[in-house]
Amino acid sequence: MHQDKGTPLLSVRIRTAVLTFFALLMILIFAVLMLYSSRTQRYAVQQKGEAVTRMHAQVIQTRLQQFFLEPVLLHRIFTRQLAPLLRESGDFTEPSRQTYEYLRFIRQELPHVQVMAYGNTRGHTYGIRTNPDLSYSLIIQDDSTDGQLFIYDGPDTSGAIIATVEDFDPRTRPWYLPVQENPVSQWSPVYVNADEFEKSTISYLNPVFSGNEAQYFHGVMVMDITLGEISTFLKGLVEEGRGRLVILDETNQLVAHSENDVSPEVFALFTEQVAYLAANNTRFPPPRDIRVSGNDYFLYGVPVDPVIGLDWTIHILLPVTEIVGDLQTYLRTSLLALGVIIGLFMAAGFGGILFIIRPFQVGAELALQLSGDGKAPIHEVFQKEDQKINLGSATLKESQDLTRALRSIGRRLRQTAQEARISEDKYRYLVENSLEMFFTLTPDGRVETVNKGVEILSGRSRTELHGLPVVSLAPEPAKPILEQALQDVLSEKTKIQFQSRFISSQGNDKTFNTSLMPILNDQDEVSLIVGTSFDISDLILAQEAVARLTAEENDRLQILVKEKTEELRHTMEELFNREKMASLREMVAGFSHEINSPLGVAQTAASYLKESVEDFGTMVQQGTLTKSEFEQRTLAILETTGMIQKNLNRAGELITSFKALSVDQTRDEAFLFDLNSAVQSVLVSLGHEIRRARVRVDFDCPQPFMVQGQPGHYSQLFTNFIMNSLIHGFGSHGPEKSEYPEKSENPEKSERREIQEGQERIITITIQDKGNTLSLVYQDNGRGVEPEHLKRIFDPFFTTNRSNGGTGLGLSIVYNLVTNAMNGRITCKSTPGKGVTFALSIPNK
Repeated sequence: MHQDKGTPLLSVRIRTAVLTFFALLMILIFAVLMLYSSRTQRYAVQQKGEAVTRMHAQVIQTRLQQFFLEPVLLHRIFTRQLAPLLRESGDFTEPSRQTYEYLRFIRQELPHVQVMAYGNTRGHTYGIRTNPDLSYSLIIQDDSTDGQLFIYDGPDTSGAIIATVEDFDPRTRPWYLPVQENPVSQWSPVYVNADEFEKSTISYLNPVFSGNEAQYFHGVMVMDITLGEISTFLKGLVEEGRGRLVILDETNQLVAHSENDVSPEVFALFTEQVAYLAANNTRFPPPRDIRVSGNDYFLYGVPVDPVIGLDWTIHILLPVTEIVGDLQTYLRTSLLALGVIIGLFMAAGFGGILFIIRPFQVGAELALQLSGDGKAPIHEVFQKEDQKINLGSATLKESQDLTRALRSIGRRLRQTAQEARISEDKYRYLVENSLEMFFTLTPDGRVETVNKGVEILSGRSRTELHGLPVVSLAPEPAKPILEQALQDVLSEKTKIQFQSRFISSQGNDKTFNTSLMPILNDQDEVSLIVGTSFDISDLILAQEAVARLTAEENDRLQILVKEKTEELRHTMEELFNREKMASLREMVAGFSHEINSPLGVAQTAASYLKESVEDFGTMVQQGTLTKSEFEQRTLAILETTGMIQKNLNRAGELITSFKALSVDQTRDEAFLFDLNSAVQSVLVSLGHEIRRARVRVDFDCPQPFMVQGQPGHYSQLFTNFIMNSLIHGFGSHGPEKSEYPEKSENPEKSERREIQEGQERIITITIQDKGNTLSLVYQDNGRGVEPEHLKRIFDPFFTTNRSNGGTGLGLSIVYNLVTNAMNGRITCKSTPGKGVTFALSIPNK
């Protein structure tokens, strides 16, 4: 027998191949699981180590906050209460007594507060100290101690002196010098106390000032906190030999630690961690894995919470074995169980694969028998259609299923072919009977097949058209377009669309939208071009008609918009003029009220003067005038005359202001004027309305303040601003209120409903020169504007007070004045319940 050319040189049984692949797959899975387990173990160790170290850091942070912040708060309050006694008297008797009572009061809750003392700029000091036996000692140095520091056995001088310190000067102590250089509340550096106990201490320092108008440094109120309590707390967090917790200050000095001694090697690690924090510029770096003396540790450093105010760092060194001992045991047990499961799975897999591949072996033997290469005759293979061939313990049921499946597939293929022929016939019928043009072309552009639509349009049969260049069927103007489209289809191998004119057999000139789509063979070459062409002549005519109608409609709408715009402009001008007249009426009403007061007083005084003079003349004629009566009558006449003159002068000033304001309102040309005086005139003219609303106006502007512009614009501007505040901001004006509030039922109760209790109504006007621009800021502390209304506040006719006669034009006029007439900018900011602010920037040339 000769070997077929297609027979491979190496032949492997399916059982050998599958079992080999399965064995290799199991080995790979086991290796991946071992690697994953190892990585999972390292990750779990890292995660638990980070969690434990971060937990320790958080516990220390929380304890330090409790340790420091509560004493600091109480110390500030106590210093504020005691400061008057320390400033007013040089005697420390009463301050020391109050300090003793205060220290006794906080002793149970704050045992780490050991000393509360005070030192002043004269070098005098006093303090109350808590002793280890829970007794108290007075510490004092003043003129009576001859420069020595006495420590008494008791909270006052009645006890015995138990210790003295020579040449003690509080001004040289670490708890005094920082405040002397920078007189603010702060922490001192860590230092050793000067008494006989010499404890490591940190002090919280509060400066005490004296003086009336200026603040003069008077001394320092100090609270000493012993740091031994922190070390005791740290020792309680870790067991002996199972880790180290330390706190370093800003100079890397040891503040507190969890052991009695810290080795130089470990201390060097902590100082290196400080440098690591600074280099990474982060407050919360992840814990680091390090190795010390052959053991693995987690090293974690974090700054003390800045709310405490101390530039300290917390450092935690915990052994890995103590943190993750139980976790490692769990992981080892899990890994062993996983190995057992994989072994069992491999054993079951081998048996299952042997069972699964057995039918394929049977099928292969059956196929070999059917091919004629087997030993058994074919007629013995298929004696019956449902015969099962037994090979060992397996049957050929799968092979029979495969045979049935092949027969079913053959029947379905025949059915699919029949359905495809039916579908093709339907498609051919639709294409043939369509009035649109469908055609196919060879790659060189010759007609291959056409439908009836092409025959009707060209007036030729498909036999006549077959083999003709399609370009020859197009009119002269369309030939270059068609040639270029054919070239593009061949080069780009994609669908091409274009429009072209075509002359039908009836001589009609039509426009077609043509598409050419290439059909590619296995070598990615164009083997056929399928074309479709649709008549779009009617569509183009319709588009031209729509465009013509659209243009005519646009012209008509533009004319209508111009007419309506002109009408709206006239209406707006009329409304703006009405609003201006309304503002003028408010101004005139206020002016009338203002001028009536001085004129009424002057008239009353004149009547009184007339009666006094007549009585005086009568007494002179009758000779009954005495010297004392003469002096009294003369003094009364002089006072009445002065009153008349004063009120007439006041009326004259009002008339002058109103006259200037009215002249400014009518002048249109720009000129140099005093803006300060112009605004003052507006405030005078609206004085009645302002006082009736109980509003205070704060006006901040240089005097004089000369600007170039039209005074009438500024008068209108500030009149509208002020009336807007009175009506909307403070709700003190409008038709719903009585014109004379003093005659209302209960004006004071009504007024209290308009403003918050105890709140003063204030309008603030600030004008500044910013070089070539003026900065005007107008504020009130009234109701403010809701956020949804703020963006529409300058819109014409927008008002929230329409039911009470509001027109919504006041601020619109302001906006037009600023932006159009004055070429400036205006913005508005407001918070409901906190008033409104208008910021204006106006050119000043």
